[in-house]
Amino acid sequence: MSKKIDQKNLAQLSDERLVALASKNNQTALEVLVSRYLKIIYNFVYRAVSSREEAEDLTQEVFVKLWKNLDKFDANKTFKPWLYKIAKNTYLDYYKKQQPSPFSALAESNLIKIQPLNQAWSLASESQESLMDKDLLQAKFNLAVASLEASSAEIVTMHHERDLSFKTIAQIKQQPLNTVKSKYHRALSKIRKNII
Repeated sequence: MSKKIDQKNLAQLSDERLVALASKNNQTALEVLVSRYLKIIYNFVYRAVSSREEAEDLTQEVFVKLWKNLDKFDANKTFKPWLYKIAKNTYLDYYKKQQPSPFSALAESNLIKIQPLNQAWSLASESQESLMDKDLLQAKFNLAVASLEASSAEIVTMHHERDLSFKTIAQIKQQPLNTVKSKYHRALSKIRKNII
């Protein structure tokens, strides 16, 4: 009964406060943190690997790394980008072990799995495409993103596919916000030229 009360009270706390408690061996705080992000991180990893079994294994690995590195979290920073960085590094490490290859090959093998987004349809300036037209547009979009420089392709993927803000992407990639935005806009311009 007291555990449920603790979880209910802890659920009201910020991520950063939960990390502070969990780093002092508060198991319930860690459980609340994991339950808060389990589905989000699973979906993030699943989009990269496209396999439920691998996504489950990698998600578990992400949270084991989180648990082992709680004391390394910088309390002056935001938790979510730090967790995403752990997840990103975990699936990148996984792919390096599977098949060391250049970014373009990784893009083709679904490391950077690009899904066309509602916004992508507007790039073609067609409001009533048939399903076949959408499939063709998707293929063009995927090819256009895969042909981008690695850093730009990753920013496009993180912003559209994973719905991350530019600020979060800048924190994950440890780059200035304006650099991330300008790379994104240049990439979008190249995609637009290739799609239309």
